[in-house]
Amino acid sequence: MNLYQLNFTHYAQKGDKSGIRAFILAENEEKVFDYLAQESNPLKTYWYDDTKIIYDSEKEEFINPEDDESDEEYDGWYDENYEPVTFKEWCLVNKGDGQKELHDLYYGQTVYFWELKKENCTEQACDILKELNLLHIAK
Repeated sequence: MNLYQLNFTHYAQKGDKSGIRAFILAENEEKVFDYLAQESNPLKTYWYDDTKIIYDSEKEEFINPEDDESDEEYDGWYDENYEPVTFKEWCLVNKGDGQKELHDLYYGQTVYFWELKKENCTEQACDILKELNLLHIAK
């Protein structure tokens, strides 16, 4: 298992805030993403809704197939060749959603991104983080 540090930056009109949100013990970055994208995610990253959005090649736009009555337009995510990708693929390349475009900062917007802190870390080595309620384990 590897130890990842989950960072955040909150952007708002009256100022920005950055810091460490938590530490996540996971096998790899895909497990980190899957943990953060759970609907019941205790860290409240709110990525669950973004994972539903897909690219419709017929319409040539991003849509939410579960909400076909919505007129909402989605910006979507693109790779370096400007090919559409899923939110998960985009986050794995960028190590979180810290690179997304920011909109309407009246109420503020928070982005999350991770970095590998230690490879081959055991749960026992992270006991102090567990005691401080800073360690989340992605299985």
